[in-house]
Amino acid sequence: MDEIKDNYIELPTYKVIFMALSVGVIVANMFYIQPIEPLITASYQILSSTTAILAMLSQVSYALGLLLLVPLGDAFNRYKFLQIMELISIVTLLLATIAPNAWIFRLSVIIIGLTSIGGQIIIPYIAYLTPVKKQGPLLGAMISGMLTGILFARTFSGIIATMLGWRMVYGLAALINLILVVFIHLWVPNDPCIPNKGFKYSAIIGLPS
Repeated sequence: MDEIKDNYIELPTYKVIFMALSVGVIVANMFYIQPIEPLITASYQILSSTTAILAMLSQVSYALGLLLLVPLGDAFNRYKFLQIMELISIVTLLLATIAPNAWIFRLSVIIIGLTSIGGQIIIPYIAYLTPVKKQGPLLGAMISGMLTGILFARTFSGIIATMLGWRMVYGLAALINLILVVFIHLWVPNDPCIPNKGFKYSAIIGLPS
């Protein structure tokens, strides 16, 4: 169990490294599509411009997730919220693996983008759990994990698609995320904050009541 000091949690080094890697693994999900666009185009026999739009949709849905979903971390248990997002992501990655047509794949890509906000749940959660004087190095590690995940995604996607086909990119990503969510459940501290049951969604996302 993590040691609690002055209402903060002292995270051991291996958990900090794990959470940084988690940020990278989660954000990587929406970047797998970029190196394999030509393969997807050929597989579904669609225009290359259509596939490019799919990649853009992933980024747009991620932005919407940041705007509309991440603020919910202030109202719900972030430990559980993160795991829910990951479980939805795993199902959607599997759907992308077996998508029989471009429409279902398009839907998968959009949901993958939405659920890739997990990294943006972890980063403020770490800040919440950590004393201010220790936040700098820890948040720096989280950002490094995110950038590493973005770079890793392109390399991983290109190599796996060449060796096993583009669908296996998403299949293996689902497996990686499944392993990840198990360790998140075991290693990430539970949220000590009491959920706000009387919250107003409009207030959380900054809209006038």
